[in-house]
Amino acid sequence: MPKIAILSDFPNTISMEEAKLHKENGPSISYRDGWSIYSLFGVSVPKEWIDNKPTAKEILACKNAEQRMVGMRYIGLQNFLGELDHKVIDTKDDYRLLLIDLEGRQCEFLEMLNPSTGETHIEGVNPGITSVNQALAWRNNMELYITPKILT
Repeated sequence: MPKIAILSDFPNTISMEEAKLHKENGPSISYRDGWSIYSLFGVSVPKEWIDNKPTAKEILACKNAEQRMVGMRYIGLQNFLGELDHKVIDTKDDYRLLLIDLEGRQCEFLEMLNPSTGETHIEGVNPGITSVNQALAWRNNMELYITPKILT
């Protein structure tokens, strides 16, 4: 087995927030030779996202789901939705079922509040879902979402 040694210079900068690589106005890690990494909330993102905040369409065009998630968080969910044609189909408690126009294609998304962090998230659901209950059932791999009723 060959013996290999890897040498590396120490980075010039390392920027972290809550123990995750994060910097909104430059590289989160940079080296003297110019090589750098751009990260938001611990996720590597394209340099262009840091140079100019991405649009909702640029975020949606990204193939990496984790990058799409941090992109939405970075520009803010309200800004993200504000750039897209959408309407609310149904609401229940802290959930909203949205119909979002993605370049002429109507797609359903469930918007929800994460009670442990207080953040709002959206995720795609199966086409044709028309209620929050159906979206929750689909999300949880249930045939039917049933709200418990108190027996009297």
